[in-house]
Amino acid sequence: QGQAVLVFKAGAKTEGLAALVGTSWRAMAINNGKQAVVSLLAGTEVTAVFGEGGKLSGSAGCNDYTASYTVQGETIQIGAPAATRKMCAEPQGVMEQEATYLAALLKASTFQANGDNLTLRDAEGAMLVQYARLK
Repeated sequence: QGQAVLVFKAGAKTEGLAALVGTSWRAMAINNGKQAVVSLLAGTEVTAVFGEGGKLSGSAGCNDYTASYTVQGETIQIGAPAATRKMCAEPQGVMEQEATYLAALLKASTFQANGDNLTLRDAEGAMLVQYARLK
């Protein structure tokens, strides 16, 4: 009858909270706290799921973790993560990697979600964690 029922916009960018919620991410690189961004250890997987209601959860490589988060525009604040208390001996260095990752989450100040990539940065703009969307 000539009335628009649906309107689609090609290439619309998802921003802010909508870019995070309901997406599972796999960390590809983590700031090691020594002014370098390094790849994850072979045989490890670090994940993040930003859920509704400000709940972040995932695997830190050995232990599962949860944390709260808040988003305003492209700023993010992640609360102190709580993690299970397993000890993993293999691969060598996994516990150090896990501690580095969880510490990086606390420093997050901004994020940029761009298609299949998500980057967390600190207040000075240094990359903390680089994620890829889990398919």
